[in-house]
Amino acid sequence: MPKKISLSDTALSEKRKLIKAMYGVLRGFAQEERGLTSGIGREIRTKALGGGEDGVSVPGNSANAALAATARAGTALRSRRTHYQQGGVPETLVPIVHLARVTAVNPLLPMQWVLVAAHNQPAIYVGKVLTLYTKGAGKQGKHGAVVDAGVTNIAAVSNIAVQLYSFAEQTGLFSRITENLDLLNCGTFALWPSIQLLCKVGSPTVATSGDALKLLDSDFTVFSQLRTSSDAILKGIQISRKRQRSVIDDD
Repeated sequence: MPKKISLSDTALSEKRKLIKAMYGVLRGFAQEERGLTSGIGREIRTKALGGGEDGVSVPGNSANAALAATARAGTALRSRRTHYQQGGVPETLVPIVHLARVTAVNPLLPMQWVLVAAHNQPAIYVGKVLTLYTKGAGKQGKHGAVVDAGVTNIAAVSNIAVQLYSFAEQTGLFSRITENLDLLNCGTFALWPSIQLLCKVGSPTVATSGDALKLLDSDFTVFSQLRTSSDAILKGIQISRKRQRSVIDDD
């Protein structure tokens, strides 16, 4: 015997259809509002859109602090040049160490290669960039890793993590085993302020003798010139570090 459908059953069925349709519309809105990434990915995505963490434009004091940080980076870049000049770096080398070959069209990125100088002895190394750090806006700004499009102003970098390769006179190549850890037969890593990054270089080639590196001829010429002036470079670095400490004490 066929089941009789009452008017109340028909009304309930239509109500369920309406509720189901409404939930479908709400789920669609939720999917549109939800980002494709989270965590660092969300930070990069919203930053690219000119917003804060939740996609909202940064207003008021935060925007002013960001502008102030950009202005400080410009001032720091000019001071960088002055400190090297005060250290006695030859004028032919000042343009190289001033900008470090880092510009808007040639930004500094992790996994690139650079020439770096020690702060406690006149020594120049080849370095492989592992991580770049920048300091946030404001006196209490935190140091954070650069994870987006790189750095276009070397003075905006607070610290740089590098793997060091030292020059071997007998072979003319650069070895990952530096003189400090020769007995341990292991690589050397450093976390140094950006004043110790002298300039970018092209990717070196791996020598047939193993893991030793060979710079491009043009980059090796720059290395040799910087190495000849390593005492002046060291003095400029020490002037900069001393000035930085005094600024921190004043704050």
